[in-house]
Amino acid sequence: MRYTEQVLGLLFFITSCSATEEREKLSVYFGMEDLFTQQISILNDLQPRMFKKVVLDDKTEQMEIQPDSSQWAAEFEIFLESDINKPSLVGAFDGKC
Repeated sequence: MRYTEQVLGLLFFITSCSATEEREKLSVYFGMEDLFTQQISILNDLQPRMFKKVVLDDKTEQMEIQPDSSQWAAEFEIFLESDINKPSLVGAFDGKC
């Protein structure tokens, strides 16, 4: 039983290192997730109010809210999902047309 635990521990260690190395390899550009996660934390600490205005056809709707951390995460969700470090995008932002 002890041998099995040691083998599993070693296996988990090896795979976790590989995952970290793979993630580092994919961070070709900028760590967007880290940036926005930090911003969410800062905004949550500051507790600012946010004004939202929506205009659709002739109708205008406005509201003022003071988001909590889950609401800030929802506000930044589109940015968190738009990870530019995807393998398919490597080389896409080299400044060449």
